[in-house]
Amino acid sequence: MSDFLFSARCRRTGELGGVLRRFPGLPQAELTQWSGAWGTLVTLLPDHEQDALLNERDCITLVLGSPVVRLSGLPPAPVVVGSRRQRLHASLASPQFSPGDVIDGAFLVLRLDFASGDLRVITDRFGFIPVFRALDGTGALVLGTHPDAVAQAAGRTAVDPVAAADLVANLTCTFPHTIYTGVEQLTPGSVHDFRRGGVSATSTPYWQPRETGAFSALSAAAEALRAGLVESVRASCTGSERVGVLLSGGEDSRAVLAAVPPAAKAEAFTYAEWESREVQIARAAAQAYGAELRVGLRPADHYVAGFEHTARLLGSGHLFIDVHGFGLHARLGLDTLPMVLGGLSADSLLKATYAPRRARPFRTPRLPHLRADLLQDVDARRNAFLASLRELRPHSANEWLQLWPFSMRKHGGNVDGNRRLFRVHEAFHATAVLDVAAAAPVGWKRHRRLYQRALQPLFEPSRQIPHADYAYPYHGWFGNLLRVPGLAVTRGVRGLAKGELRVRHRPWPRWRSLLDDPVMQSREQTLLDSALLAALLDVAPGTARPGLARWPALPRLLLLQLAHVTGDQIVRS
Repeated sequence: MSDFLFSARCRRTGELGGVLRRFPGLPQAELTQWSGAWGTLVTLLPDHEQDALLNERDCITLVLGSPVVRLSGLPPAPVVVGSRRQRLHASLASPQFSPGDVIDGAFLVLRLDFASGDLRVITDRFGFIPVFRALDGTGALVLGTHPDAVAQAAGRTAVDPVAAADLVANLTCTFPHTIYTGVEQLTPGSVHDFRRGGVSATSTPYWQPRETGAFSALSAAAEALRAGLVESVRASCTGSERVGVLLSGGEDSRAVLAAVPPAAKAEAFTYAEWESREVQIARAAAQAYGAELRVGLRPADHYVAGFEHTARLLGSGHLFIDVHGFGLHARLGLDTLPMVLGGLSADSLLKATYAPRRARPFRTPRLPHLRADLLQDVDARRNAFLASLRELRPHSANEWLQLWPFSMRKHGGNVDGNRRLFRVHEAFHATAVLDVAAAAPVGWKRHRRLYQRALQPLFEPSRQIPHADYAYPYHGWFGNLLRVPGLAVTRGVRGLAKGELRVRHRPWPRWRSLLDDPVMQSREQTLLDSALLAALLDVAPGTARPGLARWPALPRLLLLQLAHVTGDQIVRS
């Protein structure tokens, strides 16, 4: 587990560390504590993050994540991968330090000055690694990277029913809220300075997702996108003889694999339940780019068996099922690699996945027996945040309501989980890619126009290898229109010959099947007697089972996770 807890009030030895240990990560994670007149700082770092901490006589610098650090003009090189060393430390102390020009990717920077007690926290552009803030009963500041740990350390464990309903129905909490009253997320893309005691603080944004109109033509945006992605991958591989790539049967991870420079040996990894079409296509793509695919086959009870661990690993921020590789990461050796590359977020950022045809007020999905008054309050929160986004993005606020900050992404647990298990860099989270995503009009993103124009050269070696879905990554809309019918016929004939017409070829199981597992059914039965459910429903929990059975699988699973993580501390509102 790669996390920290800070209290501006000095705590007894082991107090904050005990809180972090309740949310287990890796068994070998090392716990370290510092205390002084300024308060107490605790870090919990696994082996792959042991160089995240730089402890000097007068201050501590902590850099979580696996960012690319660019320190131009400082020896020995302008590009350093995952640097946590003297150059970054010295730069952080400089008044001229500009994080937007130096640090790229998912990161969290903390710098604590022992003499003054001043604390600086720098959040990445999307809050890929979120930081949470609360005040304890004495008014002292508490900060940390795990929302439930911050709540416990601050004594703010009362759950807000509106936020809980928001999380269950929408699978995320509206920024900056968490499910705990009095615990909020710091703004992404900002430098946060806390004076000693946390009484006064300033927050200065260095990046915001504004509609800039920076590109005059789609071709210019495509050039910038391709160059940014390739440079991000190259920089993250610098100094590594081996790199891992999380490879699926899709196109985004294939583009990342294609961008790996020849100097680094790429090793591809995928998770699956069986040797499905997803695995077969991933293997073909790996071979096309000179990589070998290693497959982590998930047992039938993979998600159920890992529920308790992954639920606490993510806490109440994201769905536990999104830590797909838990356990498999060690078996496959992902935690031994100097860098693992992923292709997450290309769909949402570059293909208009969340862009509606018409802008309209947000309305939360109505679920049977979920209290209507809570959902009205949820809608009010979402629409207030939507209004604030319109100041940054007048024409695409509705799309970015589900993109920024990253805590608003319903499957953001993939990043939150993976970063705690191994060193990972998501190439589409690079600054240059985010800049293109923020500046390009929605119309350029639809039908993969921008994406395909930018990345087609990367797909050249695998132009004859289709997507696991019915498409060819190399081709655009028209090219696929001509080729997909033949692909569908071929797959149909092959499936008929192998008796696999009704076999599931998707990368993940049917989530409703988890709820049919006896272990999860037992958990759901216990939930019916909980105060949590009583606070959220408009009927007695004992009579709610037929209504809950009509809920989609993911809200039901998240409700179980919420009860497990909070210890059922919600109170009726």
